Amino acid sequence: GSSFVLEKGKNLNYECIFYVLNISDTNADKEKIFLEKKEKNDYFISKSSKYFEIAGLPIAYWVTDNVFEAFKNNKMITNYASPRQGMATGMNERFLRLWYEVSSNKIGFNFKNAIDAENSKKKWFPYNKGGDFRKWYGNIDYVVNWENNGFEIKHFVNEKGKLRSRAQNTEFYFKKGITWSFVNLIFGCRIVEDGFLFDVGGSSVFPDEKMQKYMLGYLNSNLVQEFLKILNPSLVFQVGNIGSLPYIYDDNRAGQINEIVSDNVELSKTEWNFYETSYGFKKSPLINGSKKIEDSVKYLKNELNQMFNKQKNNEVMLNKIFFDIFKINEFSADVEDKYISIRKMSEKQIIEDFISYAIGCMFGRYSLDKDGIICDNNNFNVNKYQTFIPDIDNIIPITDEAYFNDDIVDRLRQFVRVIYGSEYLNENLDYIANVLGKKGTETTEERIRKYFIEEFYIYHCNKYSVTGSGKRPIYWLFDSGKKNGFKALVYMHRYNENLIPKVRLDYLHRMQTTYEKLLVDVNDKLTSELSMTDKKEAQKRQADLNAKLQEIKEYDEKIAHIANQRISIDLDDGVKVNYDKFKDILAKIK
Repeated sequence: GSSFVLEKGKNLNYECIFYVLNISDTNADKEKIFLEKKEKNDYFISKSSKYFEIAGLPIAYWVTDNVFEAFKNNKMITNYASPRQGMATGMNERFLRLWYEVSSNKIGFNFKNAIDAENSKKKWFPYNKGGDFRKWYGNIDYVVNWENNGFEIKHFVNEKGKLRSRAQNTEFYFKKGITWSFVNLIFGCRIVEDGFLFDVGGSSVFPDEKMQKYMLGYLNSNLVQEFLKILNPSLVFQVGNIGSLPYIYDDNRAGQINEIVSDNVELSKTEWNFYETSYGFKKSPLINGSKKIEDSVKYLKNELNQMFNKQKNNEVMLNKIFFDIFKINEFSADVEDKYISIRKMSEKQIIEDFISYAIGCMFGRYSLDKDGIICDNNNFNVNKYQTFIPDIDNIIPITDEAYFNDDIVDRLRQFVRVIYGSEYLNENLDYIANVLGKKGTETTEERIRKYFIEEFYIYHCNKYSVTGSGKRPIYWLFDSGKKNGFKALVYMHRYNENLIPKVRLDYLHRMQTTYEKLLVDVNDKLTSELSMTDKKEAQKRQADLNAKLQEIKEYDEKIAHIANQRISIDLDDGVKVNYDKFKDILAKIK
């Protein structure tokens, strides 16, 4: 709230007095604060004429003379480059996907113009949509259906024939530029490489290429944060606000600024590509020639710390340079750790990411022989893999005990052996189990099994999502229910119509037979002389097996119904549509 006294008149040199009372949440305290500030002469004095120096005439009473001079004496961003809003598709669910949902061979990367993009016959193209706070590089998550130069979006109408979409500023599509998130707690800009389209949430500005890094450095400076508090104190960063920022291009400092910004972009890009949810991901950062996973984890943590500190120091240096250029010295050049975009990872996050990469290699999405994605379009060819052979039938069972020699725990053991060797195999597996939270009485194998049964799928669903997208897992979990009678992972991008019949006949029925044999053994055991402890243990096992068998029988009816339909999927439809077709037999996405 606020209180004010108005006086009619046109005297622009009239000095107004402003008391800041919003240091208390309680309205009743305002009078007390006002009287105390009046007693201490704690107020701002500001002339009306000053507000005319700033676009939008904000009543920025707290602003110093130096800052007013910056607005008064310099050109604005719009004199050098026009900030632009991008398209509104009219229905994002229809036209947008997270890049990893679709096949990468249908995505057109790095096109410099619309003509080349259209001639490529690709369907999906990288799309800036804003996203969480991040500076320098990243938030490259979405692709948009811009097939045939956006024909479908451009002709997307409602039932009355009225156009629902708005493909505006198309002349800036595919151009290099700078983007930011439209709504955020703090302003942060990222470089845009060739080939991107953008929407309102990922509004962008397109300076000349020689000025791109300089402008990016300026926009990510503390100075701009302070200027934006004047132009728009809300959490919405409009293109008009960015265009109204004062701007000085200093030829003498440009080389130094460009060098620092290039370093920050490269640091952010390297870190962004450590994660498999980046399409620049090559392989797990833990594969670095070490024989022990623990050493690889320490090396990665140290590398991230160094990158973090380097970027932080760079940002402080940029702040000082821009303060000097604008002749402003009243703000701090320091940057809080939470506003540095290099993400520090815990041991557990690093190990969970490693396990996820291992599963990717088990399914042939990745290969230890070649960087990046190998198979994501039903184009599986076992001959492409030498060092570690993926699962041939695209079905990996997850069991609470070692019933099969090809289950997920056995495959993880093989994977760790292939990368790190046999000498430290048990030590490496122990380390994984300990990082995952192994309890005192658990064995390493028990902890890893428990992780796959109870935790991995939650991790995977969370990992394969961004703010606002919902969870879009690419590995799907067949799950019979709470008794964990049957679980198996499959890879969506290798799905075909024969997969579910195969899950049922070769794995579910095999699991059922295994439980039946185990139950016979337990029943036999219970007919013999047993101690009270052994008898209770056997009865507990008997009840568990009976419950699992009952769950599996009910699950078999559901899976048979779907298996007989021989459902096909289209990767272009995305995870949500395709997952929903099998929701009765897949784990609920949590």
